[in-house]
Amino acid sequence: MKIKMIISTLALFLMVGGPLASQALAQEDLVMDEKPKEVKKKDGWDFLLTPGATVSFSDNRKVVGQLEGYSLTVGANLAAGTFFRSGDHQFRSTLDITEAFARTPVLDEFIKSTDIFKFEAIYLYSIMDWLGPFARFRLSTNMFEGFAHRPEFFRWQVTYQDGATETSTARKLRLTDGFAPLDIRESIGFFASPIAEKTHNLEIRVGFGGLHLLADDQLALTDDGATEDTVEVSELASFNQAGAEIGLSFFGELYEKRIIYKAGAEFMIPFIYDLEEGDDRGIAD
Repeated sequence: MKIKMIISTLALFLMVGGPLASQALAQEDLVMDEKPKEVKKKDGWDFLLTPGATVSFSDNRKVVGQLEGYSLTVGANLAAGTFFRSGDHQFRSTLDITEAFARTPVLDEFIKSTDIFKFEAIYLYSIMDWLGPFARFRLSTNMFEGFAHRPEFFRWQVTYQDGATETSTARKLRLTDGFAPLDIRESIGFFASPIAEKTHNLEIRVGFGGLHLLADDQLALTDDGATEDTVEVSELASFNQAGAEIGLSFFGELYEKRIIYKAGAEFMIPFIYDLEEGDDRGIAD
């Protein structure tokens, strides 16, 4: 008799208590879904290093309308960066290097087709989660010497800053040194991050910026095609500018950092600048 009472009590518990327990667990799950735990941004260092290389080869034999011979392009690129966060402090630095050399049937030698060296560092302090002051430094230049090439001997006319001209005949003319011209920019101001997600970020910067171009003794092609047998070349000059600056950056990462992207635009209105004597350009120019 006692055994039957125990079995009846257990059965009653399972019939009544079981659904109540399940309902309690379901309610608990609902409460947890309504108030998820806050995920804080990770502090510490993060590093990026993505080297790459490219090779392209093509060969034309007896193709109508094309020169016979082979074309070969070889290149290398490197994207590196360091990222640090500690509380309200952020530091980001990036280094981008892209180099490519090409040989075609027109020019039977390897010539530089792409030469990019860029470094950028930025520090941000968050007064609020999305707003605060910043300071940024950027440098961009070419790593190797630059030349202008022609398949045949050509006449080159160089005009210097003092008005003097020099004419020479050759298949190529040396234009720039390695790491020249050198473009240096710095800026300070305030940033706003209205969108800050792992996959997409929007950053707006407003402040005061400076630009310094170191280009003394460097040359640039300024040929307008008016003379068929002569290529005009001009000597560059260094200059400095400073003024109001606005910058936009959109960046993020996808598929666990397998895809990293960044796009940006910058605008500066210089109200501090130096001009050569006789140059009457204003801010709008």
